[in-house]
Amino acid sequence: MRALALVMLAACGGGGTPDVAGPDPTAQLKPDCERMADHLVSLMAPGRADLPAAEQPTELVDEITRALIKRCVADVWTVDARTCFGKAASLEATDACAPFLTVPQRDAMNADMAAVLGEKS
Repeated sequence: MRALALVMLAACGGGGTPDVAGPDPTAQLKPDCERMADHLVSLMAPGRADLPAAEQPTELVDEITRALIKRCVADVWTVDARTCFGKAASLEATDACAPFLTVPQRDAMNADMAAVLGEKS
């Protein structure tokens, strides 16, 4: 009987103190968020190879990419959201992904994108 109690206690985690210094769960999001952001940015400017290198909007592309990654990681976008945005065939198709984000997540993304693009809220 005592052995059974010990096995059950071990199976329940032993009632010990949780590991508060464990790995950062948002760190696991970053690779997915980076892939998703790269995909979305590729949809924004698919035909810009026609521009000379000096005219490529690389700084803006980098800022948009960083903003997408930042929001995705900081706001802990769900797997469904990351998958939907990451597989969208066009920018118009991303409208179907909006329901996978909460209103605060969408608001934060819109604010960051407005800041990157120099728009006033």
